[in-house]
Amino acid sequence: MVKDTVTLLHEIQEASDIDAYLDENEAHLSSLSFSEYVTMLLKKMDLTVAEVQRRGRLTNYVYEIFSGSKMPTRNTVLQLCFGFALTVDDAQKLLRMAKTGTLYPKDRRDSILLFSLKEGLDCAAVNDLLDKKGMECFY
Repeated sequence: MVKDTVTLLHEIQEASDIDAYLDENEAHLSSLSFSEYVTMLLKKMDLTVAEVQRRGRLTNYVYEIFSGSKMPTRNTVLQLCFGFALTVDDAQKLLRMAKTGTLYPKDRRDSILLFSLKEGLDCAAVNDLLDKKGMECFY
């Protein structure tokens, strides 16, 4: 049985020994690196890095992210989300995997990005919407 995040958080709060917690929950803790995760997404979605790069309006820097030699900024992770055409939930997971902070609905820019993901907008349309609303654009 897979433990969800809420269960794991509860167990951490109740734990008196971190080693025992880690041993008991080893199978439930992610061991994938960010680059391994995005590479897995490529295979799962039957995409190429070039397709994600084009759709996310990313520079060649994206190849270094997929190879694991560079970690992306939050904006780059967001561009990857649009490049992969992720759902809101999958985008939030990608942001967590990158350790860049999830989208926060009380933040104006993040709200626009959440709406854009929900609507399945492409990166150019998102940039236009951000620009119209006076928010920082991706590029």
